[in-house]
Order: sequence, then structure tokens, then C-alpha cells
Amino acid sequence: METMVRLTRRMDAMFDSLLTYSRVGKLELHRQDADLQQLLDDVLDTLEVRVAESGTEVRVPRPLPTVSCDPVRTAAIFQNLITNALKYNEKPERWVEVGFEERDGRPVVFYVRDNGIGIPEKHWSTIFQLFRRLHGRDKFGGGVGAGLTIVKRLAERHGGRIWLESVPGEGSTFFFTLTG
Repeated sequence: METMVRLTRRMDAMFDSLLTYSRVGKLELHRQDADLQQLLDDVLDTLEVRVAESGTEVRVPRPLPTVSCDPVRTAAIFQNLITNALKYNEKPERWVEVGFEERDGRPVVFYVRDNGIGIPEKHWSTIFQLFRRLHGRDKFGGGVGAGLTIVKRLAERHGGRIWLESVPGEGSTFFFTLTG
């Protein structure tokens, strides 16, 4: 009976993730000038317990800028990337850094960097596929493998993109833009 309940919950979670993914592709963005530092502060407030329980230091080297975006969808991007950074880290001293890079004439590039487990390069493209997990369901807090797929779609709906750099055992940096 326990197995049936567990499998039913997993199917429900997968179905919910599939619905969310489908909706993201059709949603209308409500762009406005958004103070991303305030948005990030709000996201960190919602993750406060998880950050404290994991003993992770959150670093923001400089205040994030104000940009044109859908603040609700952009908050979802930050929340998912930060949650993954908290989840996929086994080090005694953990940190997550959230920042941005400006390049002349190019869109602002935001990033979420961590010192977690890292991702082998051969998996860099597959982690953005729906229901793809690199680890078993019971490792690193579970999940159905939809979060990064949804994040990718949200960035693309903004006209941007997402990519990563990672070294196994040292950590990952997820970069994203909100305009093309």
C-alpha cells in the first residue's frame, strides 16, 4: 500500500509539472520595470528556512539592476535556480552567489553560482529536458526533473536564454538573460 501511495504522489507531481510546463508556453508576460534586487530579496525571504537549515551563505556582490521583465515569472527563475543550488550541495561550507554581468550593447546576464556537486559536461543539455534527473529520486531531496525545463521556457518566453558552466565536485553557474 505504501508503494502505491508513493507512486500515486509521484504521478501527481509529474502531472502537475507537465501542466505547469504546458501553461508556461502559452502564458502572456506582464512586462514592467522591476527592481530585481527587491525581487531577489523577496525570493530569499520565501527560502529563508531552507537556506538556514542547509547552512548556506547567500552572496550578492552588488545590487541587481532594474530591468523590463515579468516579475512573477522572473522570481520563479531565481527561486528554482537557488533552490537547486541549495539542494545539490553536500559540502560542509556551502554558498550560493547571485549576480549579474553587463557587457557593452548586450543584454544583462544574470547568474546563480554555487559550490555544489557540479554537473558533468555531457549532461549540460539533457538537464533542461522535461523529467530528466541526473540522480535517483531519493537522492538530493527528490523532485520530478521539471524545474530546469520550466526555467528554460520562462527565460525563452522573455526572449532570453539559459546556459551553464560547471565542474563536477566544484560547483555550477547558471546564466540567463531576459531579452534576446
